[in-house]
Amino acid sequence: MVGKGTFYSSIAVIFMLCLSCSVPQPSGEIHFRRDSFTYRIPARGGEPEVLDSIAVRDPFENSGNDTLISGEWMAFIDESKLWWIPREGIEPIQISGDGEIVENFDISRENGIAAYSFLPEGGRTRIIIVKSIPDGRILALFDSDRNYIFPSIGPDGFYIVFQSGDGSESEIYIGSLINGKARFLATGEKPLWQ
Repeated sequence: MVGKGTFYSSIAVIFMLCLSCSVPQPSGEIHFRRDSFTYRIPARGGEPEVLDSIAVRDPFENSGNDTLISGEWMAFIDESKLWWIPREGIEPIQISGDGEIVENFDISRENGIAAYSFLPEGGRTRIIIVKSIPDGRILALFDSDRNYIFPSIGPDGFYIVFQSGDGSESEIYIGSLINGKARFLATGEKPLWQ
C-alpha cells in the first residue's frame, strides 16, 4: 500500500518532469572573446573551444553597435536613447525609458524583442532590460552589483546571453526570459549568439 506522502511526492515529481519538458532549452552556440582568442560554447553549456589562435581582425569590434538594420526595420541609439523604426515612412518609436542611458543592444529578428544595457540615472552599474517592442512590456530585468553589458538574444527568443563585469573578471551568463533567472556559462567577454 502506498502512503499519502509517497503518492503526493510521486505526483510532484511527474509534474516537475512535465513542466521541464515544456520549457525549451537554449539552442545554438555562443561565441565570445577571452585572452585575445575567439571561443565558442554550446548555449546549453559545456567546455569552451578555441576557434582561432590569431586575432588579426576582432570579429567583435562591432558588438554594441549604435545601429541594427533588418529588411523591414531599423533600430538605433540616438542621444543615449534606443529607437526603432518598423518600416519606411513611420516616425521612430522610443523603446528605452526616459532616464535610461543606453549603451548597447540587440533586437530579435524573429519576435520583436529588444534587449539593452543601460546605466540608470544616478546608478553605478549597468543593468539589462528586455522589452516587447510592440507594447513596451518589460519581459525580464537582469540587475546586479556588477555591470551587465553586451546583450545578445538567442534565435528562439527565449534566452539572452550577456557579459557580467569588466576587464579580466568578465563572465558570460545566459538568462531565461521565461523565468528571469541567469546562470554562469563561461569566463570571457562580448558574447554573440550564433
